[in-house]
Amino acid sequence: MGTGAKGFGAVKLLYSPAVRIDLERIRRFYAELDSDRGLRLGVHLRAELKLLKHHPRLGQPIDDPDLGEIEMRRLIIAGCEVRYAIVGDEIRILRIWHGREER
Repeated sequence: MGTGAKGFGAVKLLYSPAVRIDLERIRRFYAELDSDRGLRLGVHLRAELKLLKHHPRLGQPIDDPDLGEIEMRRLIIAGCEVRYAIVGDEIRILRIWHGREER
């Protein structure tokens, strides 16, 4: 088996600038319920996302003919939907939403 996303070897995990905003928004959302819960969720999300480095196709594919060669996927972690793209040897985390949020 080869390396990179195509061969399921280790790849780079990159976060878009929007993900930092998403994680802070989710933390604030949970802070209203339990001050530590949002922080724990953030730590849990980051730990689970590291799995994508070795299993990039863990999430469900998103079929969209407008994406061309970009392989888009979605993954549900602890009630949050993570959207990411596989581009060469990179996993690009694009956005994260909690299922209870309005989008």
